[in-house]
Amino acid sequence: MKLGLNIVLAGLILIFSQAAFIARAEAHEARPIYIELTQTGQFTTVYWSTPPTLAQRLAPRISLTGCNLIKVVDGAASSANFLSYKCASVSGRVLNLDFPSYNPSLSTVIKLRKDGKNQFVTLVPGVSQWVVPENTTGGQIIKDYFRIGIQHILRGADHLLFLAGLMFIARTPARILTTVTGFTLAHSLTIFLTAFNIIQAPIFATEIIIALSIVFLASEIARNNRQTLTWRRPIFAASIFGLFHGIGFASALGEIGLPQTDRIFALVFFNLGVEAGQILVGVALFSAARLFLVCFDQKRSDTMKPHLQTGLAYMLGIVSSAWFFERLLSAA
Repeated sequence: MKLGLNIVLAGLILIFSQAAFIARAEAHEARPIYIELTQTGQFTTVYWSTPPTLAQRLAPRISLTGCNLIKVVDGAASSANFLSYKCASVSGRVLNLDFPSYNPSLSTVIKLRKDGKNQFVTLVPGVSQWVVPENTTGGQIIKDYFRIGIQHILRGADHLLFLAGLMFIARTPARILTTVTGFTLAHSLTIFLTAFNIIQAPIFATEIIIALSIVFLASEIARNNRQTLTWRRPIFAASIFGLFHGIGFASALGEIGLPQTDRIFALVFFNLGVEAGQILVGVALFSAARLFLVCFDQKRSDTMKPHLQTGLAYMLGIVSSAWFFERLLSAA
């Protein structure tokens, strides 16, 4: 049973690796329009940027109804723009995205900074208006950051491939549970330490190490030496590399920002969102393996095992090595 489960996991991770590589390659093409509204007293600034892949002639015209426009900065050369308005309150005002010809199927991420709090909203493609809500409640902050945590882990192909590689090495439910727990505790620690500036690490170096962590797992799977520490106690590799993955999570959170109030709540629920997304992927992989296991007999499993394990190791190695060199060249 364990052998067959391991084989099915290998097949699923192979498919997942290819999907992750394609998703990573297309990530720049799918970047959203970013809009940031900041209210300070009677003044509201609107900053927005469009992805480089969107031609300027197709870029939307952004406006805020119900406020007096006092300043415009046209950043056509840099795909970034800035507006300044004067109004008593931005709440209840309507943010408009007017596309000159058609909506190019891009989502829009809106960050609202008001009363010392940050709120995030994602508009799906086709939506061109958003009504600014009233004061953000603690419950809304919890909801927003929990959702952001889930979205981040589900879009983090490198984190998910590392997790999938750990699951393959751990194999049994009990070992998977302890291994994932070690990974969770480690990255939770560095998320908190980094978010509160207790530790600082260059993000380019961290991203390189994250890619190398997957290369390391690929090497372990390819060598298939069950006597190494990683195979005998995968929780150690999960915990050590989990510290660096946590810095990567915190870096993404740093780009978004934490509210000046309720910082602890926002951070805790961002982390819980990451864990929820992680559990979803883990359960999906393991459940699919159990489901498809019915189709395998022991003889076929014995024949396929070395080929699938080798294929898994090479796929993980190729994808993570590509990320390693991409990040290394970007840092140079």
